[in-house]
Amino acid sequence: MLQLFVFFPLLYCIILLFFNYILDNNNTAVILSSTGAFMHKIPQIITFVFFLNYCYLQAQNLPDIGFKSSGWQLDNGAVIKDGILSITGNPAAYIKAQITVPYELIGDKKFYVVASFKMQNIIKGAKVFEAPKIKLYAGEKNIGANNLAGGNIPDWTCINSQFWNRDEKADKYIIEVAVQGCSGIMDVKDIYLTFEKPEVITTFPFTVPKSIECILNVNTQKSKALSADLLGLNSHFLSTAYGYNSPEVIEASGYFRIPLLRFPGGTVGNLYNYETDTFDLSINLHRPPSFFTWINRLLSEKVTFGFEKYAFLCKKNNIKSMLMYNINYPSPERAVKWLENRKKSGITVKWIELGNESHNQSQCNDYTDTLEKFTAVTKEISKAIKTADQSVKCAIPLYSVMDETWNIPLAKENYYDAGILHPYVYFGKTAGELDSSVISRVFTGYSWVENELNEYSRYFQGKPCLLTEWGFALSSSAADTFIFSLGFADIFLAILKGWEEGIVEAACMHMFYSVYNYNSETIKWYKPGHGVMYKMLTDTFLSGTLFASSLSSPLLSGQEQGVHARCIKTSDEKIKIFAVNKYPKTAACKIIIDNNVYIKPYKITCYRVEDPVKTYTYSLQEDPLQYEEKTGTLVLPAYSISIAELN
Repeated sequence: MLQLFVFFPLLYCIILLFFNYILDNNNTAVILSSTGAFMHKIPQIITFVFFLNYCYLQAQNLPDIGFKSSGWQLDNGAVIKDGILSITGNPAAYIKAQITVPYELIGDKKFYVVASFKMQNIIKGAKVFEAPKIKLYAGEKNIGANNLAGGNIPDWTCINSQFWNRDEKADKYIIEVAVQGCSGIMDVKDIYLTFEKPEVITTFPFTVPKSIECILNVNTQKSKALSADLLGLNSHFLSTAYGYNSPEVIEASGYFRIPLLRFPGGTVGNLYNYETDTFDLSINLHRPPSFFTWINRLLSEKVTFGFEKYAFLCKKNNIKSMLMYNINYPSPERAVKWLENRKKSGITVKWIELGNESHNQSQCNDYTDTLEKFTAVTKEISKAIKTADQSVKCAIPLYSVMDETWNIPLAKENYYDAGILHPYVYFGKTAGELDSSVISRVFTGYSWVENELNEYSRYFQGKPCLLTEWGFALSSSAADTFIFSLGFADIFLAILKGWEEGIVEAACMHMFYSVYNYNSETIKWYKPGHGVMYKMLTDTFLSGTLFASSLSSPLLSGQEQGVHARCIKTSDEKIKIFAVNKYPKTAACKIIIDNNVYIKPYKITCYRVEDPVKTYTYSLQEDPLQYEEKTGTLVLPAYSISIAELN
């Protein structure tokens, strides 16, 4: 980095000044003499460029944290040799290397920790934080971690971790490189800090087999009628120029055939006052000041949640409701009045959520910020609601990790009808760019969600699970790329498996604007790639029948298959295969139905793009799918979502 910064400005200045000397002379006869004069200026030029470089480094004001520095503190299991940090993981240990940086050198600026990684057989733990990571502390306060995907990274791969501490003041920052709760070996080199956004290098993070051959075994004698509640969307239209009654939203809801919507959303719902249809700051939610800057702006603009418009949309397009009640109002009487108000609107209420992510204190106030307070409040509210209407079902929010401080005690209670999970695929608070580590997490999302559902079933046997938010926890433009569309389709198949096994009752993808949105700069509505994917899901799985099946496929990493596929009989009696191929090359999938190999013609519809790490947008009615007719073995294109209609 430093050498490049010196060399290119130096070369640029030399060339620029040389041509200035030449252009100042109008004939070629004096070029040589001009060149000679120019050569005398080179020492001055070099001095000037090094002065610029010195000013640049002073502006960055960031220390050298390379592994040749003596400032690194190492745990047992971490060693530094020849400028390379090597950590041998232990599933029962947290092994780390740390270096301290003065707080004033960074302050509250956004910055990046950049390093190159190799990984050998890193097997992640069951919890999101049981992973290789880059982590930041302000003093002793954890600011965030980029939890890496693990697996095998045989070649040196550069990974950028973005940090931005806007709220915590301290005397120092601690940069940490660690392996927590994992087996395997992680090597790290060329680590440095920068305020400048680094270049992102994207590569496929897994080994690609020479040939990708899969077998899908289908048993049509064992089937289950599909539930439309699996295809819901989380929703709110705050901070937008449109709402539930906008013509474009009404048209899109019909186009996608959305069966279920969640209202009034998640975190924002913990400040929702149904009587005013807007935020109530007197609730005193335990959130940092930066959160309320946005809320106060919305209040000053008299923004509302638009419940009446929401009810209009639901009734017009026959959409059912997943309603979240704000338990930060602890009054059971108020809850009953709220329910009566919602029912009078004419909407169909499928479930009532008692709070949103209440295991997190930032979602609570003084009435609900401990397990004991939460349990007491939700018990009373659930009892009051069920007394008023015995047909209503109530669900409580759970932590995605089955821990002893929240989920395990609640598993022993019987006052609720279902548990709520938000099985996001997490990248750490700091991930933002579409690098190889992010792609690795996207493509292992199926097994991540599958494991969460299996853990839920282990402790909450017999109680259904509502996934009222699911998707990818990445606030970045990278989340809009086609790679994530593949990931969404893949995770849906994991949710489908959970429903088939009796674990999942309903699911709401996060969120409406992921499938159809408005660009305030171009003043145009657009359907992103996720919208194309979601339309493929509703077209295939609404009102259909799922056949029992099993699939064998090469493994990307650990237990994660590179291809997933299911067989469905659609509402119009057609037999279809819905498949996701995450490999960068074609996969051949042999279909066996009731012990007979399928060799007849099929029609295949594919969503694939030229560059999977780019973002693609379309008009609502635009069809970017590709259509072909083939015979025999099902051929799945590289990086594709496919629907094959069998003869």
